[in-house]
Amino acid sequence: MFNINPNGPTLVKSLNEHGLGPDDIHEVILTHLHFDHVGGGVRAEGSRLVPTFPKARYSIQRANLTTASHPNLRERSSYFASNFQPLIDHQVLHILEGPQTNYLPGVSLFISNGHTEGQQLVKISDNGLSLLYAGDLVPTSTHVRTAWLMGYDLNPVLLMEEKQKYLSMVAEEKGYLFFEHDPYCDAALIEKIGSDFQVSQRFWL
Repeated sequence: MFNINPNGPTLVKSLNEHGLGPDDIHEVILTHLHFDHVGGGVRAEGSRLVPTFPKARYSIQRANLTTASHPNLRERSSYFASNFQPLIDHQVLHILEGPQTNYLPGVSLFISNGHTEGQQLVKISDNGLSLLYAGDLVPTSTHVRTAWLMGYDLNPVLLMEEKQKYLSMVAEEKGYLFFEHDPYCDAALIEKIGSDFQVSQRFWL
């Protein structure tokens, strides 16, 4: 259904290209537990599912874990216990409550509830530069327009308010916006045009 190529790129393969392996990862920040954002967090070991990164702490918002554990009818096809229950069983899931300023050095977490309850956005800052990984708040560069939303979003009006808030921050800081689902670019610079936003430059990493 999703045209997954078992011989295609994987998270572990990508790490290997940089001389890293699963044992080198100590922090994993989960934006939310929809299968397309958390599926790489566990792997099969024989008949068991185990954490892909055995030495890592996996962080998630309590509100999203609650939603994933008891999904509503609209999201039931997006949350699978097999993607997060092994993290609970192996006691590596770290539960957060609300936004986190400097959760790690140079890393802050913000909260968005428009797409799903308790999604966390990851902002990375270093030497005056910043990058916001907005998950499904802004899944592609096309979605920087405030009113351009997905059919998957639970609360469109709230999501538009959140986009105004966080994209204003990115535009003011001249920071980078990183996309989860864009087939044409990985990140972009954006600018505010009146009460809306537009892409000023796209980047491929």
